[in-house]
Amino acid sequence: MDKKERAKNAENHAITSEFQKIDPKQNNANNIPDQSGICLICLREQAQLPDIGKEVKMEESDGLRVIYIGISSRLKKRYKDHFKSNNLNKSTLRKSLMAILPNEKIKDEIALSQWMKDNLLFFYNLKEDPEEDKRDLIKNYNPPLNLDDNDNPCNKDFRKEVSRRRKIIDELGNH
Repeated sequence: MDKKERAKNAENHAITSEFQKIDPKQNNANNIPDQSGICLICLREQAQLPDIGKEVKMEESDGLRVIYIGISSRLKKRYKDHFKSNNLNKSTLRKSLMAILPNEKIKDEIALSQWMKDNLLFFYNLKEDPEEDKRDLIKNYNPPLNLDDNDNPCNKDFRKEVSRRRKIIDELGNH
């Protein structure tokens, strides 16, 4: 690892250490304040995104790979929309995951919620105006499931395929 990579890893570690961790398996969502802030969704250490025929690269911090970054005026509600709502229309993260997870494994919203609980971690940081931080974090981590606000050429084909699959879900939902 060269000097530039070490500096970037140190920067990633410093950012991640500023976030509070919520483990969906421990059902400790009540610890999340219902205030504005930013959230990072990471894969657990052994978890993987499915192979959809497009290469995906993920930045690591503390052995975790960031797959999605979001902001909210009410973090507790946002956590519930992601992990507990069983409603694709309340969470772009849920819709993206449903679009890429194999149908034989994830047949419905309840199975998706279980997959998320088993494979993902939620990190949050309180911020009054999190928009600028979100843009900076997306540039730094290039999360593959942030389809908007992410113009990094790395993962472009992956994001395009996720978008294509999400459109199919939208079309099926409207019939």
